[in-house]
Amino acid sequence: MLLKSKIKSMSFVICLCLAVIPSVHADRDDHSKKSKLAVEKVKNGLSIMVLGSGSPSAQPDGRASAGYMVFIDKKPMILIDAGGGVYQRIADSGMKIHSLDSVLISHLHVDHAGDIDPIVKAMFFHNRLAGFPRDPAKVLHFFGPDKAPANAPPPALRFPTTSDFINAHFDESVGVEAYLHDFAQVIGAIPLNFDVTSVAHDNSLGVRTIYDKNGLVVKVIGVPHGPAPSLAFRIEYNGKSIAYSGDTTSKSANGNMIEIAREADLLIYDTAILDGTGLPFSMLHTTPTRMGEVARDANVKHLVLSHITPITEPNLDEVEDSIEATGYEGKITVAKDLKVFNLK
Repeated sequence: MLLKSKIKSMSFVICLCLAVIPSVHADRDDHSKKSKLAVEKVKNGLSIMVLGSGSPSAQPDGRASAGYMVFIDKKPMILIDAGGGVYQRIADSGMKIHSLDSVLISHLHVDHAGDIDPIVKAMFFHNRLAGFPRDPAKVLHFFGPDKAPANAPPPALRFPTTSDFINAHFDESVGVEAYLHDFAQVIGAIPLNFDVTSVAHDNSLGVRTIYDKNGLVVKVIGVPHGPAPSLAFRIEYNGKSIAYSGDTTSKSANGNMIEIAREADLLIYDTAILDGTGLPFSMLHTTPTRMGEVARDANVKHLVLSHITPITEPNLDEVEDSIEATGYEGKITVAKDLKVFNLK
């Protein structure tokens, strides 16, 4: 009788476990059905996905360094900056980057350019291994700042031209990643076609168009960022516009950030410091008050706070208060990785 009782008890426990296990799996299945990949949130027209909203500091908030993908009618077309962690965010997003047309580099600090190599390699792997073929004739265009003038202070002269930087990585003869040409041919069955344009970053040159194709327009202006030659960008498509500050103090005499951001639907801004942050950061980044002045005077519709640092992360309410105190009345959003902004 005791044995029978034990068997019955064990049978009851087993049945109970079997009854519970399917419900757990069902919950998991339901969760997976409800959760969307970030790329599935992209709509037709002009969209941008945040791939990295953080800074050079590795923080437990998990933000990658600077990076953004611009989509045109749901296709990833323009990568803006590619700091550490951006490669992983591209993978997390579910996007397929075989259609990538251009890479815009605001400046050559590693937290804005460190993930370019793995992204380029992944693009050519996508060609065959991921089943998304890239047009063999398609060229990947790189745009970034030219070298500082010869009379610039020595720290500025440490930065190469963007052409020298990219060629040092990918040139078939001298690039440290020259083997990627072999990988592209053998694995992707296509050549690694690319070109590079080094853009003059003189703050007095004003807004210039560097790309104009099939209704997609990219504009640029030089901005101050300590000794680093730096650019801010503007993307226009189908009557909508996105401006991106890169890293800058926004204090140029010509009001460069105001000019590049004028009437923008979306302005993504360097949010690295507070109004009271001292040297050296105040010589490199924009205070919240100045951000508000720029957004107000440029009549920006939506201001996105990005490049969040350990200085600003715990003080974002203070940042927003400083911006609003300038009289800026548009929408303010704090960026987070994989957030998608669709411009209708």
